[in-house]
Amino acid sequence: MTRIFTSIACILFIVACGNNTPPDAAGTQSESTQPTDITMHPDYEPGLALVVANDCYNCHKVEDNMIGPPYQEIAKKYAGDAAAMDMLAEKIMTGGSGNWVVDTVMTPHPTVTKEDAVKIVKYIMLLKE
Repeated sequence: MTRIFTSIACILFIVACGNNTPPDAAGTQSESTQPTDITMHPDYEPGLALVVANDCYNCHKVEDNMIGPPYQEIAKKYAGDAAAMDMLAEKIMTGGSGNWVVDTVMTPHPTVTKEDAVKIVKYIMLLKE
């Protein structure tokens, strides 16, 4: 009888001292700390489609160096720069060089419109992380 009472008391003690976190809050992050899914951003798909449709992946990758700098490095370098959107869009259309340690020449893309170049830049800027 004493064993049963002791066992019940131990079980009640363990249950009482258990995790006090409400079940719906356990293991979740607040909205502000959850990572953002960039694929849900309205600029993601249109920009990605233009990058794929043009020859962008011939020289650039998202994370790794290739002929040109990776998109993530471009996004980090120009994050917060208000003038970067127009400047980068212009670079896409007219080409250029001299902005990176490894000085390669970006070929011009005269068939890309200013509107499409801006969409590409918006996509690239989403990749900063």
